[in-house]
Amino acid sequence: MQLSRFNVVKTEGETTWVYNTRSTAFVKIDTHTWNTVLTAPDPEVQTILQAEGILTDDVEAEWLTYKYQYYSNALRSRRLFVSIAPTMRCNFACAYCFEGTNKVFPTMNEEVEAALVKFLILNSKNGVTINWFGGEPLLAWERILSICRQLEERNVEFRSSIVTNGSLLTPDK
Repeated sequence: MQLSRFNVVKTEGETTWVYNTRSTAFVKIDTHTWNTVLTAPDPEVQTILQAEGILTDDVEAEWLTYKYQYYSNALRSRRLFVSIAPTMRCNFACAYCFEGTNKVFPTMNEEVEAALVKFLILNSKNGVTINWFGGEPLLAWERILSICRQLEERNVEFRSSIVTNGSLLTPDK
């Protein structure tokens, strides 16, 4: 039996806390018991700690299992989430904004829009979620509509949300 490489251990006097970042198990154990878990093991404690992933009989297999799970999840085909800023311009001058008074950026041009739509289509196997962002994205309302129309024309399943100051909202928008 060996300690998992995914353990985070914190000892405070007679109490030891063990958190396993892989299994998410969190165990409070007597410090003496923890210090002897490998040298003078209590079979009942060892069984519990092994079931929680804190002890392992094969650290290499544990590592390979972690890598498999990590890469399977990271490379699994799933819904695409994107934030799109069709413009960084803004019609307000909010003191907290990271752009400050420098809000004269251009709206997304047709070349960027075409490349963006192509990217979304190519990566939309499981749908797309778009968060419209900016500056004030509603200043580029026609660009937003154009992108949405193109996705609809190509039967791309998508949904979207928008971060806006709301000043340009109308019943049509």
